[in-house]
Order: sequence, then C-alpha cells, then structure tokens
Amino acid sequence: METTLPKELAKHESQQQNSPPWKATVSALCDFCPTTAHVGQYKNTFKDYATVRETISAAHQIISKSQEHVENVELYLAEMQESIFNVGSSRKVEGVDLLTAMNDAYKSFEQLTTVGRMGLGTGIPSLDKITYGLVPSELVILAGRPGCGKSMLAFNLMFDVIFKQQMPVACFNLEMGQTEIAKRLISLRSGINPKPGEIISDWKPITTTINEYLEAQDKIFLDTNPNMTPEYIRARSRKLMSKNKIGLVIVDYLQLIHNPMK
Repeated sequence: METTLPKELAKHESQQQNSPPWKATVSALCDFCPTTAHVGQYKNTFKDYATVRETISAAHQIISKSQEHVENVELYLAEMQESIFNVGSSRKVEGVDLLTAMNDAYKSFEQLTTVGRMGLGTGIPSLDKITYGLVPSELVILAGRPGCGKSMLAFNLMFDVIFKQQMPVACFNLEMGQTEIAKRLISLRSGINPKPGEIISDWKPITTTINEYLEAQDKIFLDTNPNMTPEYIRARSRKLMSKNKIGLVIVDYLQLIHNPMK
C-alpha cells in the first residue's frame, strides 16, 4: 500500500481546528524537490563527497600506521603515497577518446615515416630501425652477460635523450654511487677515460663537459638509493613525471631491486 506524507498528515487534519500548517510546508518542499533535469549535477556532487570521505579514510590510515613501529621507511612512504593516489580510483573511468587515439596513431605513423621511429631516439640508427625508437609506455630490458657494457649503453641512451632531444631523464642506479655515475657521464661526453697513473694533458674537454651537465641539471634526475623497492621507484617516477614530464626512466639494474616481502 502506497503511503505519502500528505496522505499520512491528512489523517490528522480533522483534529485541527484551523487550516493545518503542514500544507504550506509540504508545498514549499515540492518547490525545492530535486528534478531529473539536474541529475548529472547531483551525481557529481555525490561523487565529490565520496572522494572527500575516501580522502579522510586514507588520512586516518596514514595516521594510524604512523603511530606503529615502522621498520622500512621507504616502503612505508611508498604505501602511503599509493593510498593517496588511489583516492577516487573507484570512480567510473571514462571510455577511450577515439578521436584522440586516432590522432596519436596518425602522429606516430607520421613520425615513423619522417624520422624512422615512433618515440624517442636511442642515438643508434640501427637500433631505432629494429625497435622504432623508445616508444612511450613500453618497457625495454637490456640483457647480457656481466661486463658487456649494458650500463654504458643505458648511459648512451640517457645522453642522447637529454642533450639531443632535450627531454628529462630519471636514472635509478642501485649498482653505482653518484661519483661513479658522474665519472662515466663525463667520460662519455668528453671522450676522456684516463687509466690509473695516466696524465691528462688537456683538461678543457672535461671542464666543458661538466659545465654542459650543470646547465642541463634540470633534465637529469639521479637516485642512488641502494635499498630501492618497486614501490619506491614507482612513487618517485610518478612524482617526477607529474612535475617534469620525464621522457625516459632508467633502472640499473633490475636484479638489485630490494623485495621487502623476502
């Protein structure tokens, strides 16, 4: 049996000596009652409040875990960043914009036919011919036996992207310290790689190279933390990407990444 507010109040109308005051109140409520004409706006309002509640829940979780004993600070920070990043992830993801996808595909084909690649160049034309360049969102693994030059090849890629293509690069290196990386970068750019006891007669190429790197320091992001985890690398990369639009991320090397679950 259907029951409405006016019907329910009408049962008590006979008990009222004067005109029942509820009629004016119900009439006013109807004037302000939501209509389907604004359903889109109401839906977005509910979504916004839901996101606020998720943010509050994530903040409480961060505070709660902060009060516990934290053994691995890097892992803790990565998890907290992930919880904030996931706020609002339950929202419905919009469909693919077909027009944008087609435009991107057209630009990729155009770049492939004009410069011979679909992404950033490696600086090695024969390699670009095989891989179509360093295509965005792709994972490229340099594999080989120890001592065959994998790290130096990665530094060559880094050098080409920074200086020839003017794109920022993030390098996560678990094998070498910052001084060793700097020495390799200087040798790569200047062409000078002195052996022990060898006398350098001309220091100008080295000083010139150092100045060039200092001028490009806003495009070079080095991280030599020896205890990196996948979560740490992902969080750092996401932060750098949001601020600097990183063109290339290098990890050297994968086997040294720390697994906190072991």
